[in-house]
Amino acid sequence: MLLCGLLYGLYGIFVRVLQTQQLGTFQQIFLRNTSAFMLALLAVFLLKTKWSVPKSKRKLVFFYCIPYPLSIIFLTLAFLHTQIAVAVFAMYSSSIALCYVIGYVFFKEKLTKLKILSAILLFVGLAFFAMPFSTKSVNIGLVYGLLAGVFAGINVGMRKFLGNHIERFVLITTQMLGGIVITILFLLFFHQTNFPPLSSLSVLISLLFGLVVVIICYLSLVGFQYLDINVGAIVVSSELIFAPLFAILFFKEIPNAYQIVGGACIIGAIVIANIKR
Repeated sequence: MLLCGLLYGLYGIFVRVLQTQQLGTFQQIFLRNTSAFMLALLAVFLLKTKWSVPKSKRKLVFFYCIPYPLSIIFLTLAFLHTQIAVAVFAMYSSSIALCYVIGYVFFKEKLTKLKILSAILLFVGLAFFAMPFSTKSVNIGLVYGLLAGVFAGINVGMRKFLGNHIERFVLITTQMLGGIVITILFLLFFHQTNFPPLSSLSVLISLLFGLVVVIICYLSLVGFQYLDINVGAIVVSSELIFAPLFAILFFKEIPNAYQIVGGACIIGAIVIANIKR
């Protein structure tokens, strides 16, 4: 799950490069999902994976295709309407809170003192990332961020459950196909159907982006079989540590004092969440 956090930290790099290629927000998401779908489908054929979904799980698999693309789209809308730090704060806050509820209600996971302490420390870290607060931060962008977290939390819960019953690359392929369909609807709604000519760089980055998405989905399907859903969600939040490091490496962006303190809190939360009980 820590590797998932590291790979999530690359998202900002890919998005910025694709922005330089004059690609709209939803055009980027469409290319990312399409690349991930093709790569996952290729893996299904190369590994000769049996394409089989039990009848009792088919409706659930159908609904599994919906939360992930919606979480990405609402997070993107949050980025467009509020500060990035506030959007991420809102997304992780609602996502992890929901993961605690899902873990307790559906997976009968215990709420230990260490888990609660870890969650508190994580929320403190997220708050530091969103500082300094201002009244301008409380707007529709904050709502979009909270919705992104809700759908992300639902996706994690369904991923943990279905990962025990269905081949992983089959799940990834169907999820990306659902992402393509939903993104097309948003492309039509936001009038982004006219794609600019795709350069070789656009194609390469989109393929790399898709590969990273497939790897993250696969690793999380495996990881959540060994970790409680709330612990796994906290470990994945390490994205907030890795993303600034990649920003330093690629864009020479130096994190401010709030981000450094927030990162330290998140590291502490991850360590506490993984202390053997």
